[in-house]
Amino acid sequence: MFLCSSVAFVKKRNLCEMSKSCWLKVQFVFWQITFANFLTSYSARAQNIFEDLASGEGGKIVVKHEPAVERLINAAILAGKSGRIKSQGFRIQIYSDYGPSARQNALSVRERFVSLYPDYPLERIYLSYEPPFVKLRVGDYRDESSALIDYKRFVREFLNCYIIKSEIDFPPLAE
Repeated sequence: MFLCSSVAFVKKRNLCEMSKSCWLKVQFVFWQITFANFLTSYSARAQNIFEDLASGEGGKIVVKHEPAVERLINAAILAGKSGRIKSQGFRIQIYSDYGPSARQNALSVRERFVSLYPDYPLERIYLSYEPPFVKLRVGDYRDESSALIDYKRFVREFLNCYIIKSEIDFPPLAE
C-alpha cells in the first residue's frame, strides 16, 4: 500500500510513529499535487495575459523607473543601431603572419578575398595587429555551426584558414 500508515496519518498521530519511508512517500505525493496545481494555474494565468494583450482590450501598463534607467536603455538602443555591441562568438582567420612584410601581405590577401567574394560585406573583414602578428579575420558568427558554413566555402581558396573564438560585433539593428 502506497500510504502504509494512512490510518495513523488521518488520526493525526505523532509523525514519529510513521516509518521514514512512508513519510517520504507522503511528502512526495504532497509536493507532486502542489506542483501540478501550480503548473495548471500558472499556464492558465499566462495564457489569459497573452490573450488580453493580443486583443488590445483591457488596461494600460505603466512602468515607473528612474530617469537613469531610461538613459541606459536609450544608450543600449543607440549602440545596437551603430553596431557597437560586442559579444563572444566566432570568426574565420584567413591570414596571420609576422615580420616586416606581414601588413602588406595581409592587405594583398584582403584584396584577393574581396575579389573572390564580392558579395561578402566589407565591414565584416577585420585586419588587426596583435604583436607581433598581423591577422586577417572575417565574419561575426554567433555560433560555430554558422561559421562552419562559410569556412567550407573559404577553405577552398585559403587553405590555412580556420575558425577561432573571438569577440564579435553584432550586426546593426534595422530601422
